[in-house]
Order: sequence, then structure tokens, then C-alpha cells
Amino acid sequence: MILLLMIAGCRDRSVEIAREAADRQAAQNEAMIGLQREVAHGAERLVTADAQSRHELLAAHRRLQVDYAQLSAHYLELESERRRVDAERRATTTLAAALRGGGLFVVALATLAVVHRLLGAAQTDAACAELATELLESDLLDASRLHEQVPRLDTPPALPRLPEN
Repeated sequence: MILLLMIAGCRDRSVEIAREAADRQAAQNEAMIGLQREVAHGAERLVTADAQSRHELLAAHRRLQVDYAQLSAHYLELESERRRVDAERRATTTLAAALRGGGLFVVALATLAVVHRLLGAAQTDAACAELATELLESDLLDASRLHEQVPRLDTPPALPRLPEN
């Protein structure tokens, strides 16, 4: 009987331990199921957040491309304007140099024309030159005669005074 009691007592005790182990196992299984649900829900939120961030990244990349295209267009416009201004400046400088050179050429040509005219007139009008020489000599002689006839004053004559107001 003791043996039966022991066996019966062991069975009760082993059944109780088995039940407790099964209950603990069930509780652990339920905790694992809850954790797995939380992990699945967290993974789902992570995938959603990752998709959203990728969408925002693509939108930012598109805006960056649009900004880059606008910047590139402005750069090309600015470069075109710089080239146009540079071409105008070169044309203005070339025109100014040409006008300056042309002006100097005209002045030199006019000077040569005057000298040529004077030299040509002197060579072709030898008779006029002789006549001018004779006239000049006669004028000088007349002037020296007049100078001899004019009395010399040691002091300059007094100038008349204007009435004061």
C-alpha cells in the first residue's frame, strides 16, 4: 500500500509537474506569439517607413535635378552674355584703334599735301618769288627811310586817361 501510495502520490506529483510545465510552455508560447506579432507589426512599420523615405528621397532627387537643370541653363545664359560682351569689347577696341590710326593717317596725309603744295608752289612760281623778293626789299628800304625820318623819343608818350565814374 505504501507502494501504491507512493506510486499514486508520485503520479499526482508528476502529473502536477507535467501540468505546470505544460502551463508554462503554453504561457511561453503565447508570449512568443505576442512577440512575433509585435515583431511583424514593427517590420511592417519599418517597411512602410522605408518606402516613405525612399519616396521622399526620390522626390528630393527630382527637385535637385530640376534645380541643377535650371542652374545649368542660367550658367549657359550667363556664358553666352559674357561672350557677347567680350565680342563687343573686342569690336569696340578694334574700331577705336582703326579710327585712331585712320585719323593719324589723315593728319599725316594733310601735312604732306600742304608741304607738297608749298614746295610745288615755290618751284613753279620762281618769277613770283623774284617779284616777292623785290617787293620785300623795296618795303625794307622804305621802312628804313621812314625810320630815319621819325624823331626818336626817349620817353614813351603818356597815355590819355579815361574819366573815372
